[in-house]
Amino acid sequence: MKKRLLLITSGFPYGETERSFLSEEVKHLAATFDVTILALDNGEPLLDPPAGIRRIVRYQIPSFRESISIDMLADVFSLSTFFEVLRCLKGSRGISLADAFREILYFRFKAWVAKEQISKLMKEESIDIVYSYWCTGPALAAVLLKKRHPHLKAVTRFHGMDLYEERTTINRQPFRREIAAGADGLCFACLYGLSYFKKRWGANCGEKMRLCYLGSTDRGLLEPQNSDVLRIVSCSNLVPLKQVELIIEGLANMPETVETEWNHFGDGEEREKLEALAVRQYKGKPNIKWKFHGFVPNAELAEEYRKLSPDLFITTSSTEGGAPVSIQEVFSMGIPAIGTPIGGIPDLIIDGQTGFLLPERTEPAHVAEAIMCYRALPEERKKQMRSAVRQHWSDKFDAVKNAADFTDYLLELVSS
Repeated sequence: MKKRLLLITSGFPYGETERSFLSEEVKHLAATFDVTILALDNGEPLLDPPAGIRRIVRYQIPSFRESISIDMLADVFSLSTFFEVLRCLKGSRGISLADAFREILYFRFKAWVAKEQISKLMKEESIDIVYSYWCTGPALAAVLLKKRHPHLKAVTRFHGMDLYEERTTINRQPFRREIAAGADGLCFACLYGLSYFKKRWGANCGEKMRLCYLGSTDRGLLEPQNSDVLRIVSCSNLVPLKQVELIIEGLANMPETVETEWNHFGDGEEREKLEALAVRQYKGKPNIKWKFHGFVPNAELAEEYRKLSPDLFITTSSTEGGAPVSIQEVFSMGIPAIGTPIGGIPDLIIDGQTGFLLPERTEPAHVAEAIMCYRALPEERKKQMRSAVRQHWSDKFDAVKNAADFTDYLLELVSS
C-alpha cells in the first residue's frame, strides 16, 4: 500500500503561479505516494488538474473575528507566540511592538487555520507525511501536529519570500526556530539559501537540511542563428526588484556598431515606465530593436525563444529566492546567461563557463561590458560555452531527475 502524502500549496493546481515549479514533481509524487493536495484559495480557475491525485481540497483564510473560539485563542495567543514577539523586538531595530505583534500573530493565526484543515484531513485519511511547498503557516502547522501524531513526518521547502528576513515587513521570519527543531526535512532551492538558514536557525539541523534544486523540463537544444545581430532575451516580472532598467540602460551603452535585438517576456506594474525609458534611451539608436511581449504562459515560452533563437539570456534582479527557473529553462536550450551574483544565480552561472556574472552593485556599464565580453568570444569558444550550459543543466537542473530524487528522499524519510 502506498504511503499517503499531503502536499500543501499556495494555489497549485489552480492558476499558473506554481505550475512551472510543481508540474513535474507532482507526476513523480503521484506515482509513488497516495497524494492529496491542500491548496490555498487564490481565486484562480482549475486549468489542468494533475493526473493520479487522490483528492484536491481548497481552503480560505477567514477573518480573525469570524474564527474566534477558545481553541483558536489558546493556540494563537500561546507562550511561543509571545516569545517570538520578544525575539523579534530584540533582534530587529526600529520595529514597533504593535507591528511585531500584528505580523507574528497573523502568521500564527494562518498556521492555526492550516492546522484545522490538516487535522480534518487526517481524520478522513491516514496521512503519513505533510509536505509544505513554502515555509509559511502550514509548515508550522505540520510541526505542531507532530506533537499529537508522532508518526507524522513534516517536510518544507524554502524559496525566497519565506526565507530571507529582509523580505518581510518586520525583518523577521516568524517561528523558524520552532520549525527547524520540529521538521523532519528542510529543503532549499539553492546553496545560498541553505547557508543563510543554517547561520540563523539551523546550526544543529545539519542532517535535516538538504539542497533540492527545482529543475526545469527539457526545452530542447537550440542552435543560434549565424548572424551579425546579437539577440538577447530576458524574462521576469516588471517590478522594482528585477531592475529591468539596468538592461535598458546597459544596451544603450553598447557601441552603435553592434546590432542588437532585445525581447523581454513578463508583465508588471512598471511596464509603462520601462517602455517609456526604452523609448528615450534608444532614440537615435537604430542599431537597437526591442519589444516587451507581456505575460506569456510558461508552456508557450520555449516556442517564443525558438522563434527568436537568442544568443544570450540576461537578468539584473536585485534578489532571488533560489536558482531561477527562467535561467534553468534557457540552459536546457544551450543559451548562456548574464546575471547578478545574488541568491542561487551563481549556482547556475559559472563565470566565464556558462555565462558571465555581473558585479553585486551592477551599473549599466557593467551590463554592456558583459555583453561585449560574450560577443568578443571566438565562435569555437561560444560553441563550448553553449555545450557547457546544456551539460550543467543536465547534471543539476533537469526537473525529471530532480523530481525523481526528491520523491525518493521523501519515501526514504517516511519509511524510516
